[in-house]
Amino acid sequence: LETQKEYQISETVISNIAEHFIDENVVSISDSECFSYFDDYLSERNTEISSKQLYDKVIKRSNILSKNNITNEIMFSHRTFAEYYYAKSKNKENSLVINDKAFDLYWMNICFFYIGLKQDCPELLQDIVSIDPKNESQAWLKLINMSNYFLAGYSTPYIIVEDNLFKLMIYAAK
Repeated sequence: LETQKEYQISETVISNIAEHFIDENVVSISDSECFSYFDDYLSERNTEISSKQLYDKVIKRSNILSKNNITNEIMFSHRTFAEYYYAKSKNKENSLVINDKAFDLYWMNICFFYIGLKQDCPELLQDIVSIDPKNESQAWLKLINMSNYFLAGYSTPYIIVEDNLFKLMIYAAK
């Protein structure tokens, strides 16, 4: 029930909040801190949209962010919302650094969403295949999760999968 302008602003602000959650490794923020993301964003722009009304719409209608009325804290209804909006923000800026964190449980879904948003990303997938895991758990996650990354980049030329699948099989054998 939002206008296109409200939707785009909400999406941007939620992405900014997601960056804070992921970068600072927090699970909730105060109601006032969350509101300040909306208010700060809108106060710098001539949109004629009330930050209070938009904030209330997002909190009460979207189910992306939830409010704990007892503690007065705001959190993402599910971590994957934060991961998706974080990846969306990084995709917009083309700024997600892909390294061995691609095989870290904390970052795996973010990388998956980032690749999925790009869709056609042969260089990125090639870079991920070339990463040497730093420990055994990362090695297992590389074997398990590369298929998901290939699937997320579904518009990438299939030659990337063909050229790298045997490498992953040799890696698994070792």
